[in-house]
Amino acid sequence: MSLASYELRELRPQDEPALAELVKRGFADSRREEGLWRWRFLEGPGSGLGRVLSSRGEIVGQFAAVGLPTWIDGREVRFAQAKDVVIDPRHRRGHEWPGLFLHLAREFEQVHADQDELLVTFAFPEGKMRELARILLRYETIRTQNLLSWDVSGASPTLPPEVHGIERFDHQARWLWERCCGVWGASTIRDDRFLNWRYVEAPGSPYLAFGVRDAEAVLRGLAVYRTGSRLFPGAANLVDWLVPAEEPEVGRLLFEAIGAQARKDRATSLVTLFPEWSPWFSSFQQWGALVLPSDLVLMARSLARRFDDLWLRENWWVQLGDTTLA
Repeated sequence: MSLASYELRELRPQDEPALAELVKRGFADSRREEGLWRWRFLEGPGSGLGRVLSSRGEIVGQFAAVGLPTWIDGREVRFAQAKDVVIDPRHRRGHEWPGLFLHLAREFEQVHADQDELLVTFAFPEGKMRELARILLRYETIRTQNLLSWDVSGASPTLPPEVHGIERFDHQARWLWERCCGVWGASTIRDDRFLNWRYVEAPGSPYLAFGVRDAEAVLRGLAVYRTGSRLFPGAANLVDWLVPAEEPEVGRLLFEAIGAQARKDRATSLVTLFPEWSPWFSSFQQWGALVLPSDLVLMARSLARRFDDLWLRENWWVQLGDTTLA
């Protein structure tokens, strides 16, 4: 069967059942929470990034990415984590592979780049997929990611009184993000729409958000926490951290709060991810965190020459919340 016999088109909500079956055929471990595909690829503020491949009316391929509304160089674009990239095993034989994979990937990139919206596509490929990402998708290695991990057995059993839970984010989230993002070259726009979609509206949401407010009830910092780490069994994750670098006292309160929550949840430790150029990477070590090597390799393809892999390494604010790792 030639490439011309396949049809390429956009993702549609009604594709969900067929794509669920495709993912089951294409991935050995394909267990998904109900509603996850729709939430991940269609409902978020940066969603709608994806193409499907069909043959004789049957969907046989998908290139879907989790879109992130991103601020860079004074404008909003989208970065996207390539997540569900799959070709039906029945169509991987002979000349069709890797031709179909490339056909689908190039279509995805071209369509969204032509709309002047997609700037960077990234992934954390494992094993042989790293070489495929480098050769076929032209991804560059941004970094092999070091993590931060700390023991919570000695943490206070109670949250600091200055820290409160956040059930839903409001317009102050954007104010806080704007106070933080000036020192970052690129970052996901962490406003109420993004944070509520990512942490409050996630199917079966396992996330807890904590905040510190001043005497005028202005939000000075926030941290998002979850149990059930995919990175380390038994650990908990600090998923998101939004605290201005010039307010270490706010950071310390939130650090103690998530430690208390992790101890309450009987987690063995807390694990998080920060860019190593962030001052918080050093602050957390001063508070007891250890640098933990990992086999996570962040790879990306930038469609703008000035924002190449070296620039992204030193300027792109990336946390677990920007990924599907937690």
